[in-house]
Amino acid sequence: MLNGPPNLFTQAADEVLAERSPLAIRMRPQTLDQVVGQHHLVAKGAPLRQMIEQDRLRSAILWGPPGTGKTTIARVIANTTSSEFVMLHAATSGVKELREVVAAAEERLGIQQRGTVVFIDELFRWTKSQITSLLEPTESGIICLVGATTESPWFEINSALLSRSTIYKLDPLEEEDIAEVIRRALGILGASATNETVDQIVHMASGDARQAIGLVELVYAVAVGRCGAGPVVLEPTDVERSGAAKVYRYNTDEHYTLARAIIQSISAGDVQASCYYCVRCERSGMDMKFLARRLVIEAAEEIGMADPRALQIAVANFEALDRVGLPEAMIPMMQTVIYLARAPKSNSVLQALHKASAIVDHSPAYQMPAHLRVVDESAGPQAGVMASKLQMNRHEHASDNARRQYLPDELVGTVFYEPSENDKL
Repeated sequence: MLNGPPNLFTQAADEVLAERSPLAIRMRPQTLDQVVGQHHLVAKGAPLRQMIEQDRLRSAILWGPPGTGKTTIARVIANTTSSEFVMLHAATSGVKELREVVAAAEERLGIQQRGTVVFIDELFRWTKSQITSLLEPTESGIICLVGATTESPWFEINSALLSRSTIYKLDPLEEEDIAEVIRRALGILGASATNETVDQIVHMASGDARQAIGLVELVYAVAVGRCGAGPVVLEPTDVERSGAAKVYRYNTDEHYTLARAIIQSISAGDVQASCYYCVRCERSGMDMKFLARRLVIEAAEEIGMADPRALQIAVANFEALDRVGLPEAMIPMMQTVIYLARAPKSNSVLQALHKASAIVDHSPAYQMPAHLRVVDESAGPQAGVMASKLQMNRHEHASDNARRQYLPDELVGTVFYEPSENDKL
């Protein structure tokens, strides 16, 4: 009798939660066959799938953008493995919680001969000292670690842990995969959508299944208000009325990928690509001061003496961004990007810097010619007067000065700056 009512209440609560829980939770795949996308990892015969199905998974790191299936695959592992499955979140769990999990795993292994799979979401949020605490239990086999990260593991995760793990790269979902996710979501909601509406949501989701599901929920709510008691059909106008905006992926990897894309486009002289990536940078949420600084460097490094005005324009753009602010500052930003992309290119300044730096860094501090030294020991007590007089008369004897030697004796004949065919001066 004591167990009856709680079970009935629990069952009723589960039914309510099943109806009210977020659509993404209700859609969560339970098997590998239900996972959308990532065919290189979970299709029949794929390496990760074989490891999961054979229950022989070793420590792994799932790396990819948000909404590509990292947590989904981890939950499928939980449904498939005979090991105990424990989920931690790096943002809310630390070394203390991990030690408790490891202690329980060691006891489970000794008494039940049963392993433990520990899934840590957003593993990159842990400090290197926290990640170090994973090394011993992972190395000894007490736990099998499955970590998820949206940031590059080679930059954010301890190299010692990387050497103990297999890294699986998850890609942004293809358009047909996102369309499949949308159709599944509509099926659960008991609704339908026009092909144009599906295409709109696919475009706005940018390869993120979680975003696609959230957009379907939002647009569905608008459509219900329009359709009333009749069949719910999602229309393009519902998408517009929802106020939803296109999702732009942006993390550390995407930041440097975009920066590389626009700089290389400018270097190659591709004006159209440079314009496109300039707007992509702004829409993705990049700090445009970072881009403005990169453009100043680009003007000196890749254009240099081929068009000395490029540096002035890049510096003026940086000042305009600081004084005007976004979004208006995107106009001078675009003007600068176009100018730099169209400008002739020369890296002669950069090469001169490299050559001079190599000599200075790896050679003795050669003695300068006497006429350049403020104090010339050979001239006796009048050295200061002579140096001062030479300074005042240097323009009167320009032809003599041109014939003088300025490099140290050991470097006479060394060429640092070699003008390219584009250099103007």
